[in-house]
Amino acid sequence: MMSFHHALLLLICAHLVTSAPIVARRGVKDFEMLVEFLNTARVAHAKERNIGNMHELVEGFMNSSYAFCQFQKYDHELEKVAKSMAKNCKFPHGEYILLSEKYDHDSAMERLTHPLQTKFACVEEAKCPNRGIEHPFCLVGPYRNISLEDEKTGPLGSHCDYGLADNGLCKAGPGNVATSSRIDTELKSVNDMRVRIAKEKNIGNMHEWTVDPELEKLAHSMISDCKFRSGPYIFAGDRDYEKIVEEQQSPTQTKYACVFMVAPCLDRNIERGICLFGPRNYSTRDGGAKFGPLGSHCDHGVADNGLCKAGKEGVVVSYSKTDRFIEESNKMRAKTAKKNHIGNMHEVTLDPELEKIAHTMEADCKFPTGPYVLIPSENQSDDERAKQMSHFVHPLQTKIACVEMAAPCPGRDNQFCLLGPHTSPATEKDKKTGPLGSHCKNGVADNGLCKAK
Repeated sequence: MMSFHHALLLLICAHLVTSAPIVARRGVKDFEMLVEFLNTARVAHAKERNIGNMHELVEGFMNSSYAFCQFQKYDHELEKVAKSMAKNCKFPHGEYILLSEKYDHDSAMERLTHPLQTKFACVEEAKCPNRGIEHPFCLVGPYRNISLEDEKTGPLGSHCDYGLADNGLCKAGPGNVATSSRIDTELKSVNDMRVRIAKEKNIGNMHEWTVDPELEKLAHSMISDCKFRSGPYIFAGDRDYEKIVEEQQSPTQTKYACVFMVAPCLDRNIERGICLFGPRNYSTRDGGAKFGPLGSHCDHGVADNGLCKAGKEGVVVSYSKTDRFIEESNKMRAKTAKKNHIGNMHEVTLDPELEKIAHTMEADCKFPTGPYVLIPSENQSDDERAKQMSHFVHPLQTKIACVEMAAPCPGRDNQFCLLGPHTSPATEKDKKTGPLGSHCKNGVADNGLCKAK
């Protein structure tokens, strides 16, 4: 037998498909009939589940601070958001959940029948295959997350703060339904776990976590258009369970942001959500632990829960994964120079312009040619890979930028480097014979290689 939720969703989709093809050509009564049907379904659901605070879908609006418990017969502001999504295939974060006949039926329908949902809008056509959206879809809000705590048990209409509508559902009032208390509860749970781990493992510098607004803003930007970038944080997709657990236990991480997808990013293998953890962007074996009783190694004082406070600037990151990779690259270049008696082997240093190009490539999954060598390139054979790796020991290369991609691009390794300025393998004319550092026009670096300038 078809479930109530599936039947409800199919009826909504049927309404979209069988109604006039353009929203503007529909009559107001068309929308009124749809919302009336939804309210009838919400009445039935409330009676079935004994929910006393199920609200009516009536007039309302949405802004960033408040999510009011009313809905107009149709929410035209929300419809503008839905139309923009369908046109641009960008699905930004907002006070809504997306419903589609092919997208997460059960959880979507739970949100549609959430007692405090009040907004509803639909579009009839969307061609966004990379986001898993190729059919009519609806947005319903303002609740993105649901909890049984939101339901108040009792007969239909028994828990209405602002009176009853004619259909027995609750009328909306001026109060908001902000979910900050739920976020606070989740954050407390994470920090309680960090306290427990610190005590069990005798870690004295376990830091308190906070939800970081800047990381949250960045995460929302990423999920809107599937442009995932690495940065001064650790990125974890919904399949990176081990990484998430590892960072939850890392003593020196102090901030995080986790957001749910409105629509999946299928090309990047991200379907449900992402998390960003900071300030470190690399993992260490012990996570930078200092051993001792809880709170015994806190540079900026101890929080009420016994964890270390981060301080105004957070935990200082003095040595990144990129730093380590460049150091190892120069060690390899010095070793090659000594072995092959190359006196003009230059040091490679991080180039800001190349780094910008690399991050753009990572976000767009487009890898154009330029005054650099891309290592590794796409779908290389072993011989081709060996040939490109020879660019690492070209004596006149001086610029480098490396990226460990936040989310993989189709057909590519998770890591790549841009090396410049030379795009061809070294010739004998490019090499000057002699001991390490014996042919340096601009002096010798501490590692024995030639300085670029």
